[in-house]
Order: sequence, then C-alpha cells, then structure tokens
Amino acid sequence: MSTSLVRKGLELFADESVAELGGAVSHRKKKGPSSVKREDMMEKINTNKKGVKKQLNKIRHREIKKPTAKEGKIKSSIDAYKKCQPSDCTEENVQLLLGLSRSNPETSGFYTQILKHSRGKLAKDQEEEEEQTEQEGGFTEEDFALFDKDYVPKKKNAAL
Repeated sequence: MSTSLVRKGLELFADESVAELGGAVSHRKKKGPSSVKREDMMEKINTNKKGVKKQLNKIRHREIKKPTAKEGKIKSSIDAYKKCQPSDCTEENVQLLLGLSRSNPETSGFYTQILKHSRGKLAKDQEEEEEQTEQEGGFTEEDFALFDKDYVPKKKNAAL
C-alpha cells in the first residue's frame, strides 16, 4: 500500500471518531513557525507611531528566514565568525613565486612576461632599450685601402 492511501484511511477513521465525540474536524493547515501573531509582533516594535508597517514587515521577514530542521544544519556563530575572518595566503604565494624562479628555463619566459605586464606606464617606469651598435660590414678598412689603390685612378699632376 502506498503512504497516501494509508494517510487517507487514517483521516477517515479520525473523522469518524471525532464525529462520535461531537466535535467538528477542521481541515485548516496549522500555522507554521514563519507566521507570527500580530500581538507578539506589536510587542517587539517601537512605541513610535511612524514606520509601524515597515517594522512589522521586517519582523515578519526575520521570522520567515529563520532556519528550520529541514533546511539543514544550523551554524554556530563561532563558525560564521571564523569563516568571515581574512585568511593569510602568504605561504601559498611564496611557494608560487619560488616555482617561477629564473633558473628554470621553462618559466623564464613567464617571469619576463609578468615583469613587463606589472611595469607602470609612466616614462620613468619604462625599461630603457639598449642602443643598437653599428653592424660591421664584410669589409675592413684595409680592404677599402686596397680598393682605392687598384680601382680609383690616381690624379696626375693637377697643374697640367
């Protein structure tokens, strides 16, 4: 038998037993923990007449948001406090930086990329580019001197 059939059967027998006693069965749902009587809420608000509706709504929402057993474990305030505390990640960061050491050829490119990216945009923060030295050609000064001797005609007496 399914649980719904058992439940309906028990309701029928409960109705008959109550009818014999002379009472009427109410099919209203019982109020849950979220609903609060107005008198209880009125005790919790200020005596000031302004903002009563707003205060009542706040109280109502607080009552609705209270955790129930179905929603799971109720956390202690100590656990919530520890969770909100800032954690120190220094050790993890140091380990990551040691992994990016310059001695490792695989990560040396990453290291220079990180440095370039973190460098500022101001002129004082920019790395000075190395000046390119003049490239030496294939000919030396001696070769030019030999060329002059062989191919450049010597001037004969300029007086002629």
